[in-house]
Amino acid sequence: MNAGMMTTPRFFHLLKDEEVDEIMILNGVHPVLLAKALLEQLLQRKSRSALVITSSAMSYIGVPNCATYAATKACNRLFSETLFYELGHKIDVMTYTPCFTDTNLLKYAKQRGKKLPLLTTVENSVTAMHRDLGMGRLWSCGVIQHELMVAWIIYNPFRHAYLQRLKAKAINDESAY
Repeated sequence: MNAGMMTTPRFFHLLKDEEVDEIMILNGVHPVLLAKALLEQLLQRKSRSALVITSSAMSYIGVPNCATYAATKACNRLFSETLFYELGHKIDVMTYTPCFTDTNLLKYAKQRGKKLPLLTTVENSVTAMHRDLGMGRLWSCGVIQHELMVAWIIYNPFRHAYLQRLKAKAINDESAY
């Protein structure tokens, strides 16, 4: 299951209420409601089923200008993790947490010439994620370079300094939005 949208990157207080509502409902609420609708059927199947909920590497890190998107993807990650522990004995539940994947979501960043480290195609990322499905894993980032990037995000002792640099750059770029 995947739902993903963001606005043009800007500080949270500059977003319109309608933009916040739209992102929260599409990215956060819809995957939860869809899982609720599907789970009864999945649990009744004789063969083992799978439920893959798409999150994002941004669910682990507070990137300036992406507060609402990151919050919804953290919601998806924690929701999926809870289902993994509740239902993992009956169905495969996995959180898919890709990094930069070449989708329409990144169109604005590419237009502005932003560097997108370790960009991969949807096909490569999803194929790699399928490799991990059914292995009892809580989460997969798909391709190995995304697995390494998420590990860097989670365990990097210099994470705070990195985010401070991103914040300073966002403040300097704010007038561009």
